[in-house]
Amino acid sequence: MTRCAALPLGSGRGRVLRDMEISGLPKPIYKTTGLFTVVFSRAVKNIEEMMPDENEKTRVKTRVKILAAISENNKITRDELAMQLGLTIKGIDWQISRMKEEGILIRMGSDRGGYWELIDNTK
Repeated sequence: MTRCAALPLGSGRGRVLRDMEISGLPKPIYKTTGLFTVVFSRAVKNIEEMMPDENEKTRVKTRVKILAAISENNKITRDELAMQLGLTIKGIDWQISRMKEEGILIRMGSDRGGYWELIDNTK
């Protein structure tokens, strides 16, 4: 590993180094192992801020359970979902409305005779 103070990396290098120092971040590490690489470190507090809170984790788990139940039986009702997952109907309605808004799930047909369709957004 080689540390170089005067590498010709462009005019932004000095600004980046100054901003990193102001933010209390360590200086980047320069590596030359066949390729020239610059390694930057993040502040730990920023990583912690990016972690989902417990409520978000619970919402994601609930959403996964709902989608799994729908993929097993696309004619399942919201009442059946609530009973099967041990949730309130209001909670099921809230999750379903968010998934509809996000384009993950749509209801085809009527409330009685219709079915759920999962949208594949990976295309």
